[in-house]
Amino acid sequence: PNAWYSVQNDGIHLIPTCSDPVTSKVWVDGDHRQAAMLCLNDCLIANCGTMPCTTALPALWQGEHVVTAWSSSDSESGDSNSGPSEDGTCAACGRGEDRIAELRFVVEAHPPSGQSDFFSRADVLHTWQDEDGEELFRQIREQEDAEYRARHRIDPREMGQGTACAGRSVCGVWLDPLDDSQCADLCTSTTFLPTSIHNLQTQELKEATEELRRRLFQRQFPPAQPPLLSLRSPASPTSGFGVTMVYAAHNLAKAFATNTLYAPARDTMTLWTSQRYCGEERHLGCYFEAVTNVSVQLVDADRRPLSLPSEREQDVAGIDGIMHDFGLQDFTHLGSFWLQAMALDFIWKPNRRSRAYIKHLQAQRPLRHPAIAMHVRRGDSHLAGRWMPTLDTYLQAAETMRAKYGVSTIFLATDDTDTARQCQALTIFNCSSLPIGRELYDVGASEAPEHNPQESAYDKWVETRIQHGEVDASEAAMHAIAEIDTLGHCDFFVGRLDSAISRMVLMLMFARQGPRPFISLDKPWAQPPFGIIN
Repeated sequence: PNAWYSVQNDGIHLIPTCSDPVTSKVWVDGDHRQAAMLCLNDCLIANCGTMPCTTALPALWQGEHVVTAWSSSDSESGDSNSGPSEDGTCAACGRGEDRIAELRFVVEAHPPSGQSDFFSRADVLHTWQDEDGEELFRQIREQEDAEYRARHRIDPREMGQGTACAGRSVCGVWLDPLDDSQCADLCTSTTFLPTSIHNLQTQELKEATEELRRRLFQRQFPPAQPPLLSLRSPASPTSGFGVTMVYAAHNLAKAFATNTLYAPARDTMTLWTSQRYCGEERHLGCYFEAVTNVSVQLVDADRRPLSLPSEREQDVAGIDGIMHDFGLQDFTHLGSFWLQAMALDFIWKPNRRSRAYIKHLQAQRPLRHPAIAMHVRRGDSHLAGRWMPTLDTYLQAAETMRAKYGVSTIFLATDDTDTARQCQALTIFNCSSLPIGRELYDVGASEAPEHNPQESAYDKWVETRIQHGEVDASEAAMHAIAEIDTLGHCDFFVGRLDSAISRMVLMLMFARQGPRPFISLDKPWAQPPFGIIN
């Protein structure tokens, strides 16, 4: 908040936003400090005795890097450079001091000839102005249709060859390395309970995953003029948070598979962002790191934001407007789940503010491994006339896992206060959940029947209550982000894959660890009969 700096080809430039023009001293919380330490990836690279301060960067490897600036009243006067020694060690940096700025940036490729070749995650802003939106929407529909026709379709016969799950669907197959008869088709299976939880991620899967991450990065962070843009709304304007994120991952996967760049337009996540928390960043960037260095702004003739139609509201691409059967030409045998999960993992990089919030909650309820990730959706779910199993039903599935794997810890995500209280009171399992205000979502679920036969009015849905100002959008979104992120680090999963939140948890667990044992109480990951992702 007290300084800004830029990363350019010639180095790092640290410039105080509030400095004494005579002495060039830095102001930090009202205290005169004359010096600052500049650090790269926790390694001291310069002592800045005067401001502005500029220091050269060493050659950097491909990937993400972090530069921090720390106030340092006892640093040497004058400027000096430091950095790693010949044996690769470096001086400690900034511990116990005041951090005044942080910058994350990405390196596109290994530097040629020892020179740093990188670019910042700063936006390359493209403003698309349309008189009434019709021309823009027409072009989007045409592009959507072209993408659908050009997709690389997955052949179910490529899935699980030589196993009991061979040739069933397009989603992909998880195998038990110790028992060929044990497998899970992610379009049709509601359980995966392998003999052991170890060695479920094959070397081929690891290599394919790393290669996809590399390709995604190169596509989403072009060093020059970007290729064709894929403009999409994450989901329909009134979709739940889970659905919004699943669609964002789907749109990234589709853009990548059809050789376009996924650029979420500004003002495309207004329901799940609040002005108070996000300011003008009413999109994924309010909570997550940038998914691209290209920013797109869509406006009408009066420069007001245009709202994009979501893909599922169109009828030009796939079943119900969803391209469900596509993959990457080199990796179609891994199925659609793999591609969608990796796309979600690429997006799911909480920014600094989100990480601090998550860590604050997790510090109060530390996750102990091995643990079952359990998601119990109640809250406003009964309003849709859905089956709402009680905690006892979920515990039956957890008991199956305890008997097979010896796991006795549950980490619970739920929107129901009573369910959280009941779980924490258990003696047969060690159950914990994040300390969030679940009363926010109490609209009568505790009194609702398990089998609610009728769909009720939608005036109490959390999305409607957000629109009416009864619930803060960012508070609800941050609750969900913290719970999803925590569950994604668990070892087993129990939930209902009819829920988008549950599907996201399984996808993140897979992206981080490979196949994990799971039990879904209702549906498989992809909804029958065609493997639609939502």
